[in-house]
Amino acid sequence: MDSMEEDAIPALDFKVSHQTLLLDVNFADRSIVGSTTIIIDPLTSDLKELPINFRQGRITRLQINGRAPSTKHDTWWKAKGPQFTSRQWDEVQDKVEKRTSRDPEPELILTLPKKPDRPPQKLKLKIRDDAYDVDSGARNGTISDSRSGEVLKFTQLELKIDFVIENLREGLQFVGVDETDLRYPHAFTTNNQLVAGKACALFPCIDSLWSRHTFELTVKFPKTLGDAVRIDKDSVIENDIKLNNGKKRKFSEFRMSASQSTRIRNLSSQDELLEMTVVGAGDFVSEDADAGNPHKKVSKFVSASPVSPLHIGFMIGPFQRLDITKFRDPADEDKLGQSAVPIAAYHLPGRAELVENTCLPLANILDYYTLTFGSYPFSEYRLCFVDDLADDTAEMLSASICSNRILYPENIIDFLNDTTRVLAHSLACQWIGIDIIPANWSDVWAVVGISYFMADLAMKKLCGNNEYRFWQKKQAGLVCQEDVDRPSLSNLGSWVLLDQKELDFMALKAPVVLFILDRRMAKSSGSSGLTRIISRIFLNAKAGDLPNGTLSTSYFARTCEKIGHLKLEVFFNQWVKNVGFPKFYVQQKFNKKKMVLEMAIKQEQAQIQAQAQASHQERPLNPDTFMRDFKEDEVGFVPNSVQPAFLGPMTIRIHEADGTPYEHIVELQGVTTKFDIPYNTKYKRLKRSRRQKERNNAVTAGEEAADSEESLLYCLGDVLQSDEEVAEWQLTDWEKEMETKMENESFEWIRLDADFEWICTIQCQMQPYMLVSQLQQDRDVVAQYEAIQSIRQIPPHPIMSTIFVRTVMDKRYFYGIRVAAAEALVLCATDLLQWIGLHHLEMAFKKLFGYSNDFSDRAAYYLQKTIPRIVANVRDGAKQPTKRAREFVLEKLKLNDNSSNPYSDAYYIKILIESLTSNLVAPFHDDEDLREDDILFLKAALDEIERYQRIDLWESSHHNIYTIAALRCKKHLMKAKKIPPRMEEFLPYTKSGSSEFLSVEAFKCMLEIFTVKNKALLPYFLQVLSTDRSPHVRQELFKILGQNLGYVATGMHKTKKPQTTGLTIEGDDSTLLQTRQEDLKRKTSMAGAIDALRLELETDDPLKPIPQTPADEPSEPLFSALWKAVQSPHINFLEQRDLLLICQMLYRPSRSAVVKLTYPRVPERVIHEGDGYIIIRLSDRFRTEPLQTRLQPPGAKKISLPTAYNLAIDPLPAPKKIKVQRTATPASIGSSAAVASPTAGGVTIKAEGSPAPSVGAASASSQGQKAKPLKLKFRLSGAGSGSPS
Repeated sequence: MDSMEEDAIPALDFKVSHQTLLLDVNFADRSIVGSTTIIIDPLTSDLKELPINFRQGRITRLQINGRAPSTKHDTWWKAKGPQFTSRQWDEVQDKVEKRTSRDPEPELILTLPKKPDRPPQKLKLKIRDDAYDVDSGARNGTISDSRSGEVLKFTQLELKIDFVIENLREGLQFVGVDETDLRYPHAFTTNNQLVAGKACALFPCIDSLWSRHTFELTVKFPKTLGDAVRIDKDSVIENDIKLNNGKKRKFSEFRMSASQSTRIRNLSSQDELLEMTVVGAGDFVSEDADAGNPHKKVSKFVSASPVSPLHIGFMIGPFQRLDITKFRDPADEDKLGQSAVPIAAYHLPGRAELVENTCLPLANILDYYTLTFGSYPFSEYRLCFVDDLADDTAEMLSASICSNRILYPENIIDFLNDTTRVLAHSLACQWIGIDIIPANWSDVWAVVGISYFMADLAMKKLCGNNEYRFWQKKQAGLVCQEDVDRPSLSNLGSWVLLDQKELDFMALKAPVVLFILDRRMAKSSGSSGLTRIISRIFLNAKAGDLPNGTLSTSYFARTCEKIGHLKLEVFFNQWVKNVGFPKFYVQQKFNKKKMVLEMAIKQEQAQIQAQAQASHQERPLNPDTFMRDFKEDEVGFVPNSVQPAFLGPMTIRIHEADGTPYEHIVELQGVTTKFDIPYNTKYKRLKRSRRQKERNNAVTAGEEAADSEESLLYCLGDVLQSDEEVAEWQLTDWEKEMETKMENESFEWIRLDADFEWICTIQCQMQPYMLVSQLQQDRDVVAQYEAIQSIRQIPPHPIMSTIFVRTVMDKRYFYGIRVAAAEALVLCATDLLQWIGLHHLEMAFKKLFGYSNDFSDRAAYYLQKTIPRIVANVRDGAKQPTKRAREFVLEKLKLNDNSSNPYSDAYYIKILIESLTSNLVAPFHDDEDLREDDILFLKAALDEIERYQRIDLWESSHHNIYTIAALRCKKHLMKAKKIPPRMEEFLPYTKSGSSEFLSVEAFKCMLEIFTVKNKALLPYFLQVLSTDRSPHVRQELFKILGQNLGYVATGMHKTKKPQTTGLTIEGDDSTLLQTRQEDLKRKTSMAGAIDALRLELETDDPLKPIPQTPADEPSEPLFSALWKAVQSPHINFLEQRDLLLICQMLYRPSRSAVVKLTYPRVPERVIHEGDGYIIIRLSDRFRTEPLQTRLQPPGAKKISLPTAYNLAIDPLPAPKKIKVQRTATPASIGSSAAVASPTAGGVTIKAEGSPAPSVGAASASSQGQKAKPLKLKFRLSGAGSGSPS
């Protein structure tokens, strides 16, 4: 079983057809006052309850068709009840899991109201007059009569809810409203395409991806920025009157002074006048002034197409609008005409240039999507750039929320491709992800894959085919690295909410699977590939062919087969429903007698897995994925075995002796496939020497020679050919023995999977000169990259360095191939080859770049960043960096000149610092002279690195990258014990108000140096993790915590001690063996890793009993700090769930907890004010025994209260109410029974609207007399320590 048990989408007895939402957002106290009307279509006449999701907030008014229903609202948020600690994590975790699952349990249960007539009767759901409808019930919320086949419609229910949300902790993120936060105040919803629970944190709804209906959103917000930070006393009280039916709340709840209005922070007079704007989901309707409050405005948005509540959101702030359509290609605008979609970007003041530079290609991408895949599903597309967004983007209906982190200026070119890809994917989600959603969790892969596939095609349009194919090849290689013991794509949908890395793996593999599907379909006759399939699906969705706008795997497969005229059942079974990838081992032999090439392709993936299982070679745990592995282990994930054989066609291209390529399509039908390929060339292979002459003739000849077929054979890598260049570069040509061998070969090279239709690894036995021919003569960048990767597996040779350096110097190669060749040159930088590879790297950098920077050629810039990093990896025979290599890097850092370069060199400097660091962390030499040189070099390098760190203080680099690189360097030096570990180097960057990039990096450095075992650092880290105002910072800090726990659990945090020689103590073998077994267990077994982690952190010892009281717990700061983080009011449910997982990881659960009860204070004076108000003044004296009052039931035992109870955690009975007899005067009641006391006998006694009276187990009446209820109101004064709560 490789996934959770497949759960169907929860079926409801009703369907929501429309929802109207009004939200009044208050920046001053971070509250929302709202009302919603939900139109419900029952699907059965037996409907009794309505489950509604409403996570936080309180309801002030609720009606169903004008009548008040009975309600049950569970607004539980934090740990309540006994004094829980980190050992009672399971009690809290059960409740949190209900709200973070794929289908969270509803918090609000409404029972349909009864009719007022007698006898009592439930509200009847009658069949409406328009009962017969030929439309589909799935779309309209109707049901079909199984007997007549007619569609029935029941009486609609109108659910009206007024609510108020105070102290928002999730759903809506406020920025710049703290006194210490100097950013522009703004707010935005925390949307997520798949995760339920975000919408119900803001308003009551059916918070499910599959609950789709039309929407009407109205947002009331401050008119200006000054109004946003101002608390107006009159307006707040007015809102209270409207929402509480005339009952005013205490004004102290709003934390205001006695003045008429108060500002939560100061702004300049110019900033106070900035107009606030709302960017909402759906079509914009209007923006008007609020009739009841001149300091507010009202904006309205509607959605005519059904949409999930998950995709409803808005952004409020002093945003400025930037029209992106002005960057549209005029040719595309002429093609689209009236169907051209408006596109606008909203940003905070002062960021117009950044947004313009970042969003420059977005209009062309939108037009490409429209022309290729069909019309945009909505009327307009809007982007809004905000601070503190957890992810880079968050998608909603017709809009995207984007983080300001992805903005970059015009002089930064490092993020051009990555940021454009992120924006292209966010835009593609409007077609597939918002307008079309998965039909089930097993279909999530199709939606995710298609959206990323569309983004890849957009990048192909912008960057060209070479960039596109090279990207897909690199992604396929990553899939082969990551797809080990992972679920299949269809089963992965059940796990995407378990951990972010599950969704990351789906986003990696799914588009590559669609890419190879596109390659196979493009080869079939009459098919234009997957683009036609996707456009047809989008067209069918508009026509209503997709039920509820959902896309299933079966529907996608049928559409591909119908349009592509292919049978794809085997393909989807292998790549979607099964796991793994093929590992091909190829053997070939030329049969001269038969004139055929005999080939055998064997798949070894199942054999390799079986051998690993037989030898008990478990996959080692990776600290980077430790939290994901722990979560999977807790839910019982067991990976499936990889399938022994992948079936399907493979294209084999053989370049024969005359240079002509011949393609052969072979059908793989089992583990081993053997076949013969006929040989077509009747002449021997042309001699290399003859070709050399012809190539030289082609260089010196005119245009005719340049156009000849022979000259094309050496179109790449034919640089550095003159005698002077050969001598200067120390180049090497083929040896005579190798020349002779090459003459007798029957083919140039063989290329398997020439059309890139497989995600696989291929091991093919070919001679080095064949791989060189493939590198130089094949025009496909994928073939060139495969050739370089194969040559790297050959033992280093001077000819290899010559081939690679000629590839680096030939500007006709794609820049990715040149970078790969430069990376391979390090293999030839050894003393056995007289450092020829290092010489070639130095010569290449000198000839191409020098010391003065010029980044106008972006391809050359990527190569310039690569060479210093590769040179820094050069090592001698003792694995020490050579003096020549480290001086090369330091020289480039010292003499770097960017004065005449229009582009920033910040990230080039970062590469130089990181390259220098890799040399500095190597151990010092044992020789005294060399050791002194090492120390001097370390000092010189640190001086240069700190110089750039000081530059960053005066003039900040992009994202403070200078300081980040310097912190990383010092971290590595401290871990290598080259400099003393000093926490003071990093702590200043973690204070409030620091750049989030610096803060996260500083914490990462400190935890890697001092580990989570540091009892001073970890509580501080947990405090920041649970209280930082930025969700992105909290998210990154949790990743750092999980990674460092993985380091400690697997033992990777320990410094390896050098092996010592000497006598072996006899009898010590058993201890050494046991130590090795324990070390192996913690590295490969999750159970062993957890046990080792608990012992390392001294949180738990399996051999000792579980502590029963806090006094028995070890005096460790982690114990209390971790639980404070769990109870933090600043984290959301998902963050609380992850922190509880840390508790589960570190502590065994305890079945007992300490309950602390506070003694009640004796009342000093009771004043009856009249009108039902009683003032009770409490004294400083405490009462430890219950009073004997007239409310005491007969036979009740006297109870003595100790200071604390040690109680088992069992469900307590629900609190009960007593009825106070009217014979008791207010004064007597106030002096005796109206004082709060602890719970006694499991029953809580309290009068309505008051604290619980201090009595024992009381009955509803005394001495059998019928008691009439008396409603009292209490106002406590002088409350202090020990007062009722």
